Order: sequence, then structure tokens, then C-alpha cells
Amino acid sequence: METIPHMDTVQRILERINPGELEEVMTATVKRLLRSGRLKALLVEKQYVIAIDGTQKASRGQPWASEALHRRHGENQASSMAYALEASLVSPQGVVLPFLTEFCENAAEQQEFEKQDSELKACKRLLTRLRKMFPKLRILVVADGLYPTGR
Repeated sequence: METIPHMDTVQRILERINPGELEEVMTATVKRLLRSGRLKALLVEKQYVIAIDGTQKASRGQPWASEALHRRHGENQASSMAYALEASLVSPQGVVLPFLTEFCENAAEQQEFEKQDSELKACKRLLTRLRKMFPKLRILVVADGLYPTGR
């Protein structure tokens, strides 16, 4: 426990890091682990299992950014939320290694309750990025019941 940084230290570091750079570090780490063969224990039928699922990161009663998704609660109430889709390497042993995130967000010029970004659209963007980052990797994508709606 003496080697784990205090959460205040982690917060100060995260405040200074560009989120895109943090994702690049995670992706580079996963690539290095795959090349070195250290993740072979994660293979299932010669494929790496990548779980994709949405998660709500934050919710506020008041809008804090025009890109945030909006949810109505009755006639006169609404909330704003940050919602993201995450891709994680998973194993039969229970190891979960998240490494890629795609946020669901509205265009800045969009009005509050116009058609919003969706988890399905974010999934298409995430899968495109995933295939670009790992073009030859044999993967098996697992997802929840939202996805068997078409292609």
C-alpha cells in the first residue's frame, strides 16, 4: 500500500493531462503487451475478447456543456449527462483491461433536445478506431442486448 499514490496526487496529474494523450498511453501499453505475448492468457479460441458497453460518467441537474446529452424528467425537468462507450480486453479469468473510450456527445451547435448522439453511433465510431489501431488482431466483440438490431 505504500507504493500506491494518494488520490490527491492522481487528481493533480489527471488535471494536467490531455485525455487524448492518456488514451494514447493506454493503447500503446496494450499494443506493447500484445506484441510481447504477455496477454496470451486472455485468448479464447485464438481470439482476444473485447467487451463493449456504455457507461454514464456524470449527471447534473443543470446543463454544463452544450455537447452533453440531455434527458427529460417529466414536463419541466431535465438533466445533462456525460455518457461514454468503453472497449475493454477481458479474459475468462476475470481480468478486465479498459483501453478505448468513445463519448456520446452532441454537436456544439445542436439545440438542447434535438436528435442526440446514440450508443449505436458511438459503437460504429469506436469499432472503426479499434480496427484502425489493431488491423490484424483477431478479436471477438461481446456486447449487451442493444446491438443485435442489424449489421
